[in-house]
Amino acid sequence: MNKASLSACIDEALGFFSAGFRSVKLGLGKKSLSTVGHDPESSIALVAGLRREAGGDAEILVDVGNGLRWDALTAIDTVRRMAEHRIGWIEEPFYPTHLQDYRALKRALSVPIASGEREWTVSGYQRHPFQGVGEQVPMSTRAVET
Repeated sequence: MNKASLSACIDEALGFFSAGFRSVKLGLGKKSLSTVGHDPESSIALVAGLRREAGGDAEILVDVGNGLRWDALTAIDTVRRMAEHRIGWIEEPFYPTHLQDYRALKRALSVPIASGEREWTVSGYQRHPFQGVGEQVPMSTRAVET
């Protein structure tokens, strides 16, 4: 979200719903005109405000992004609070090698975790955090090297 205020970020997302889109993915921790999405409290406020304004049928997806570094406890608390506003998934909440953090989040919450966009080799997917945990991993078959 690259707007100067929380309300402007919410309005931007609402514009996508007005244009006919049924879901929106919020990118947290990106370079922007404000600090919205750069810390847990403003990220939760963004999700809560969007849910309040967009209503119950809108799908809200959350991409933590490369700009944030959450530990497992921060992620569990933040995602739990976001889940109260019915997010569709949390994407890339940790660096790909932080396997224990992924597993801790998966054990603690039922919110789907999207991950795998930073993997592009077969061996990378074999090492992926969700091996043996049961989560589905989205992947781009165009990017996977064999």
